[in-house]
Amino acid sequence: MFEHQDRQPGATPRRLADFIAEIRQPIDASPWRLPDRPLPPSYLGLLTWSDGGVLANGDRVLQLFPTDGPSGVRAMTLAYQLPEHMPGALPFAFNGGGVFYLFDMREPADAHGEYPVVAAHAGSIGWVTHDDSYPPECWPIAGDLPQACRGRTDIAELADCACHTPPATFASTLPETADIYIDQVPHDSLRTLMQLRKLLTATWRIDTSRELLARQPFLAVRNGRPYALHRKLEESAGLRPYLFYDADGRLEPVSPDSERP
Repeated sequence: MFEHQDRQPGATPRRLADFIAEIRQPIDASPWRLPDRPLPPSYLGLLTWSDGGVLANGDRVLQLFPTDGPSGVRAMTLAYQLPEHMPGALPFAFNGGGVFYLFDMREPADAHGEYPVVAAHAGSIGWVTHDDSYPPECWPIAGDLPQACRGRTDIAELADCACHTPPATFASTLPETADIYIDQVPHDSLRTLMQLRKLLTATWRIDTSRELLARQPFLAVRNGRPYALHRKLEESAGLRPYLFYDADGRLEPVSPDSERP
């Protein structure tokens, strides 16, 4: 049937039965808090005019999430675990690539019911800004949605604009982007591997976890953001020994030896 095959061992009947049970198991998202403030009037008006679709001014593209379906606002919020990694943010569009437009709803709306609009890379979601990290996890776009829509610059370019120079104390040699690898996790430590998967918001199949442990190092995130990851590890110090980035064919630690537990 196939011209090329890179087969893996077939699933046993027991594995299939476990697999069917696993995919039907409900997800407990009860600890997550979704934004519960009123939505901005400008956004509701935009949805009334276009429930989804693609809009653009110059290089600024808004790939709007519809109100329902697998690419809807709620589905994207949960799929990218926004309530955990960026609480108080509500995504409403992509830039035509991998950068979110989001409402910053951590504080009440302004007098007109509007919220600031920020951007964040889908592969490195968080509230770390230029004040604490370069490159940042998120960066400001506009004071409200109408201002964001009038802009003509791709929001991805605003992450590196001259107005966001690194802090004077910035001395990291970590690259802006690089493939992220996992290595040196004990082969019997599935729990550690699952913690790494959650930290990286990685998407490898859970049923391949033991195989991945056996063939370390393995690629966990393509085109990841090592510096942003380094900042995330401040709250997950126990995972520092297991994360590396590709530096021209050799693996370098995301955290130096002096920061490891």
